[in-house]
Amino acid sequence: MAEAVLRTVNGVVLPASSGFALGFDEETYHTGTIVEDMETGFVVGSLSTSGAKHLLEPESPAHFRAELEKEWAENRAFDLGHAAHLNVLGVGAPVRVVPTQGWMTLTGKPAERDGWVTKEAKDAVAAVRAEGLTPITPQEARDIERMTEAILANTEAAELLTESGHSEVSMWARDPVVGVWLRGRADRWNTERNVLVDYKTTGKLASPSVVRKTIWDFHYELQHEWYLFLAEAVGMRVEDFLFIFQEKNPPYAVSVVRLDEEYRRIGRTEMRHVIDTYAACMESGVWPAYEQQGIVTVSPPSYAMRDVFPSVAPGVVSPEFEAELAMWAGSH
Repeated sequence: MAEAVLRTVNGVVLPASSGFALGFDEETYHTGTIVEDMETGFVVGSLSTSGAKHLLEPESPAHFRAELEKEWAENRAFDLGHAAHLNVLGVGAPVRVVPTQGWMTLTGKPAERDGWVTKEAKDAVAAVRAEGLTPITPQEARDIERMTEAILANTEAAELLTESGHSEVSMWARDPVVGVWLRGRADRWNTERNVLVDYKTTGKLASPSVVRKTIWDFHYELQHEWYLFLAEAVGMRVEDFLFIFQEKNPPYAVSVVRLDEEYRRIGRTEMRHVIDTYAACMESGVWPAYEQQGIVTVSPPSYAMRDVFPSVAPGVVSPEFEAELAMWAGSH
């Protein structure tokens, strides 16, 4: 097990050796990917799963390239999640509560509605971000406290997060096939159980029946295999990977889930595809999108038949078509 050796080229942090780092700055970590420099062209950095997801359907290499050209910045949609991570994991940008009431408009009159809607309020939020803090509303502060109480009341989740270990573990390693650098940042490395733990907050339900689709929607199966590969490559002792999902809304319910072998197989396949695609685009300098694929014939999605045809009354369609529908239903 070794700590990574890092270097800085044109302001971008690049790995010089495989390894891990504890307490590595989050914003610096997120800039460690390829960037375009006017004089030197591309500086080759490392590929993360958050970027690699843009190489999967329904997106394309062109979408991945477009994401790289955006500056890394805080997103309001992620503020509550970041604040919850700080409370639960003890690592991350400190928060500051910014009131949503009492702001004045430019005319000196009280704002007609609550929220960060006036220039004065927005300037206050911007000032908080400039200090490297995460702005949250008073209601979000209350939600975070209740989320922390709920997750600590879940025995399995609480033990995974509070047993011996390290939070926010950054990892870098080369892909053994095409040689590109890969990186990942594990929320928690539980060294007592030798488990990687990833804590996800969700605006949906955290029940296992809903989470199984959330995992697919956000390609967490790719992250699962990516992080396990990195942990092994840098010499960390890891035997399992678990997700903790928690709802952002009352009752702030929690589920701890493990991916089955089928999900893992899909994740490994996706991982190989995105790395190979990234390497090929880097070598050719071409980042294709849909229009370069020619004319494509499309068919209905798998759920279309389930959604539409069960509502068709018997006898409205021909017996032959009903038989075809029955055959189709039996195969899906």
